[in-house]
Amino acid sequence: MSSVVDQSRGGVPRAYDLGVGAVVVREGRILLVQEARGPYAGTWSFPKGVVEPGETADAAALRELREETGLEGRVVGVVGLRTRSRPDFTSVFIVFRVEAVGEPQPDYVEVDEARFFSAEEVRTLDPIFPLTRVLALRALEGCTLLQEIEMASSLGGEYKVFA
Repeated sequence: MSSVVDQSRGGVPRAYDLGVGAVVVREGRILLVQEARGPYAGTWSFPKGVVEPGETADAAALRELREETGLEGRVVGVVGLRTRSRPDFTSVFIVFRVEAVGEPQPDYVEVDEARFFSAEEVRTLDPIFPLTRVLALRALEGCTLLQEIEMASSLGGEYKVFA
């Protein structure tokens, strides 16, 4: 993941990372993708990636879903948020609930496979990221979502609130 270095805090470099994932649930099954490359090749997760400059987090989740699976969708809420911090690095990962139509087609660049799984399959799937398993099962159980609400910003730019 890419990061931004903020040197405004007393001249001490600090890296920030904002990642996103897309959860698609259809007919009691959840979409997962299998990582194609890198240290996590073969591991199942949500379609995911990094927020690019000038992009909102929800738009990034839709872009990653489209790039990795070919699916177009719309964000309907937030399933979960993970935050992590070390002295030199802070990371936030937001997982959005997305409604999407069509059949997923892996891009064969970032992901080798994209398909829907039942809760029973998710419980025994291996390898899978622990956070993916927990959030997938919660989404399949219908846990309450944060939803986008209307709220104006006096600061300009694109502004969205999920509550």
